[in-house]
Parts: sequence; structure tokens; C-alpha cells
Amino acid sequence: MKERSDVLNLVSSDDGVAQVVFMWWDLVMDPDGEVILSCAPIWARPLTDNNDVLPWRDHWMQAVYYLPKEVPVQKEEKLVLMSQHDEYSFWFHLFRKDHWLEDGNCEHPICGCGLHVAFGRTRIGAMNDADRNYKYVSVLREYVTSDSICLCLSDGSLLGPLAARLGAKKVYCIDGKALTRHVIQDYIKHNSLQDRMVVLNNIQELEAVVEPHNKITLVFGEPHFVTAVLPWQNIYFWYLKNEVSQHISMSAKTLPMGVTVWAMAVQFDDLWKIRAPLHSVEGFKMTDFDKLIESSSSIADSPVEPQPLWEYPCQALSQPFRILDFIFTKLIEDPVKTEGKVICEGSGTCHGIALWVEWDLDGNPKHAISTGPKETVQINRKVVWDMHTRQGVYFFQKHRLVDTACTFSFRVLFRPQNGDIQFHFDINPLSPEDCN
Repeated sequence: MKERSDVLNLVSSDDGVAQVVFMWWDLVMDPDGEVILSCAPIWARPLTDNNDVLPWRDHWMQAVYYLPKEVPVQKEEKLVLMSQHDEYSFWFHLFRKDHWLEDGNCEHPICGCGLHVAFGRTRIGAMNDADRNYKYVSVLREYVTSDSICLCLSDGSLLGPLAARLGAKKVYCIDGKALTRHVIQDYIKHNSLQDRMVVLNNIQELEAVVEPHNKITLVFGEPHFVTAVLPWQNIYFWYLKNEVSQHISMSAKTLPMGVTVWAMAVQFDDLWKIRAPLHSVEGFKMTDFDKLIESSSSIADSPVEPQPLWEYPCQALSQPFRILDFIFTKLIEDPVKTEGKVICEGSGTCHGIALWVEWDLDGNPKHAISTGPKETVQINRKVVWDMHTRQGVYFFQKHRLVDTACTFSFRVLFRPQNGDIQFHFDINPLSPEDCN
């Protein structure tokens, strides 16, 4: 059926505010209902209870549907949930039992503001991160004055309007993406900042509007760029800044000042399975298939891939270690090579190395913005990751049992010509020199 709707009567189990509908499905595969495929979360059982352990699946996920309006409810209150779908999507509305006929507008919720088209949920989460925003506001308040001529280098960033609200004389924003640019222009119009802000598509447009005697005195960014998949790819900020250096005052401040790439050895609960060989399936040997996939992967796949690690539990096998630093007040010139060793402090199966960045806004550690662990790392304990960015994961081709008699070695190469960073990690036995 192309379109369908259903009404379900509910009774609330507690006081609170209903915000979302959390949904999954169970697929009955046989007439007797004994074989069921389910994408239920780990805390929910499928229709049958003959499974001791629920299988991990990353290709079938649960879904969260936001209600058009939050609904305050009281314990044991009668509610009506209306569920609808068309050829492409589901949507839900929740009403109080006594009012649902009067309030029952169940149109398909389509974004009219543009924000939800321009940004994904991860980005919207970052924009609403109070701790992160507090750090940006604290730094901008310190450096923005009534004489400041600012340049914001980020896609879809609210830092430009913020600087204008803090009293900057002029704020230029370079935003190369039409969707994000239109959202920011709407914010500017809503806050009546048109006289102090100019949103530009590219560097050429900046060169046409910046006056030679009024050079930029403050350059800032989150930084965030739509095309960045891995967190360190946002150093595109550095490249843009260097391209417009002739319009920047010699005494101008740059925020952030730089960035550090961090790494940590980890053991995943399940994520390692996405690169693991099958070996056999229901008694069928998959050796040839495994060889084909491994050969193709070695040619086409990067050893580092982006993953939202807050969704994939893992344990730390080492303390975080820094592997590369960039200083944005310097020019982009020669390749940078780093290498080193780190002692393994935990025990378990090492599946890979987690990678993230920490932005140094102004040299004050209290203002550093990390895309990595949100709490102090404890060895062989679950890592709590930032939810609003993706981290990188370097997967080892062969998993190794490790303990405190092992070390992790790294070699990193940054090529400034294309902004590429190459990573290589190894697991080695502990040598006498490592103990000194």
C-alpha cells in the first residue's frame, strides 16, 4: 500500500514530556513463528524468547521519529498515537485521548525552515551543545571589540552572527554551500544584522568587498565544513585562511590557534565485525568470498574510516597519545612526519586505533574543544565519546591479543599539497628500551 494510517490507544506509564517515537521491527520468517529476524535494541526481546543472546546488527537499525510537538503527559493518562506512512517515510502524531479529534492535524511534517535539510542530526546536535557553545562565546567575548573586522571560515556556522551581536564592526562569512548559506542568511535577517554582516560564496567575492585600509583583525571558525568526513579534514580552515592572507592584518588573532590529532588503542564490542572475514555461514565455507573481499578492500578502502563511536561501545587499551600538531598562525609549507611508541596499559583484543582532534581555540586548556572522549579515560573501561562528531578508526587487518608486554608504534605523514594525512600503526612486543 502506498499510503496507510493507524490509530493506537495508549496509557502513559509515567509523568513526563513525550518527544519522540522509538521504533523497530520484528520479521516473522516462517508460518510457525519460530524464526524471527529482529532489529530490536539489546534491552528489548524479539517475539520469541528462545534466543539467549541477541545478534549484533549494524545494517538494520532502530529509528527515532520526532513528534511535531512535544506533549506533556501524566501517569496513566490516556493517549492516542496516530501512525502514518507513504511510499518513502513514516510519521507520527501523539494526542491526549479527549482532544485528539480537535487537535488531529496529521499532515506530513516537512521542513520549511531549511535547517533540517542543510544539516544532519549530528551537526544540529553540535550546534545545540551548551558546553561547546559556552567555550566559543567565552573566547569571542574576549577578542571581539567595536573595531573588530571579522572573517568567519566555516559552513553553516552561527559564530558569525554571534560576533556581530557581540558588537563587531563588520563580519564577513565565507560559506561555500548554498543550503547552509541560506540558513545563516535567515538568522542574520531575523536578528537584524544585515548592516554588519556579509555572507559570501567564495574567496573571490571576499576580495571584491574588503577595503585595503580596513584589513581583517580577527579570523575564526568552529571549524566545520560539509565536505569534511574525518575530523582533521576541517583543517581546510587553515588553507582558506592562507588564501586570503593578503586581506588579514599582521596583528590579527586566529581562533582556533591550532589543532592536535590524538589516538588511542581500543577493543570494540562489535564494530570490528564490519571488517572481519565470514569463515563459514550455516555450514558453507566462505573462504573464496573472504579472499575476494579482503583483496578488494586492500585496493579500495582507506585504513581509516569515520565512525560515530558513541554508538559502538569500546574499551581503552592505552591512554590517549598525541600524534600530530598543526599551528594555524604558521604558513602551510613542508610535509610533516611524526613517529613514536606507546606502551599498552590494558589487556584484551586490540581491534584498532581510535583517532580524533582537539581544537585549541586560544591557548587556554579550558577552552579546548575535543571531538574525542568526554570523560577521563580508564584502562579496560568503556570510553564515553563526543556524540556530535565522528571519530576516525584505523582497523588492524589482524586482531591481536595484547597486554602490558606490548607497545603500539605509529608513523604519520601529512602532505600539505592535498591536506592528506597517512597513518600507520603496529603492535610490537615490549623491548628493554621501552621500559627505560
